[in-house]
Amino acid sequence: MTSMSCLVCGGNAEADVIGVKHGDWVKYKVTRLGLSFAWDYSDAVWVKVEVLEVSGTTVTIREIIHDADGSERVRNSSQDLQSGTMFSYVIAANLGPGDKIGRTPVYVNNEIEYVDVTLNDTDYRSYGGVTREVNQLKYSRLLKDDFAPYFINGTLERYWDKCTGFLLESKVQKCYIPILEEGAEGEECSSTYWLEIEDTNMWEMEKPPQQSFPWLAAIPIGAVIVAAVAVKLRNSRKKNEADKQ
Repeated sequence: MTSMSCLVCGGNAEADVIGVKHGDWVKYKVTRLGLSFAWDYSDAVWVKVEVLEVSGTTVTIREIIHDADGSERVRNSSQDLQSGTMFSYVIAANLGPGDKIGRTPVYVNNEIEYVDVTLNDTDYRSYGGVTREVNQLKYSRLLKDDFAPYFINGTLERYWDKCTGFLLESKVQKCYIPILEEGAEGEECSSTYWLEIEDTNMWEMEKPPQQSFPWLAAIPIGAVIVAAVAVKLRNSRKKNEADKQ
């Protein structure tokens, strides 16, 4: 069973832009696959993002990157949510399909052009047993470095909570496509970097059930009982043999 959850959003213009407040945070688990060229952080185990300040339509966040060796890095940054924010952890609240959230370069007719990036869809997705209404951004682009013998085919897939604007999931996949002479064969190389919410203080998420094994405690007791019975039987057998003699 999953639960439906959405915060009550404001009704004025500024409240419609800002859906977060000071102290709100989300913690993400990190998954890395393939080669490292798409990875934002090569050793990260989890990333936590906390809202430090909200001023007008500008949100200041703190990003904590926790690495596998236990070390942590901290970065603070600010973003005006009325500007393009497609790579931000927080975007404007209450957006919908077709709303612009930035611009990106694409390779068209042997030239680099910048195009608008808009949200694709609004749908429902479940995280930690909670179903949220989310805004989706998913697009692919092909880039070419003039001095490199390959194209880069990149796919970006992101989901922000509609009511708060906080990022819930982000997946970046990149693939190197070698440029070869006709008839030649080359190997494509791929890389994936994936963030997904695993905890937050903005709503209650289900925690994995703690498994208990009460039968483990019974093993030593059972072993003692079996041993005692075996000793008793052995002693009884010896006594019977002695009586016969």
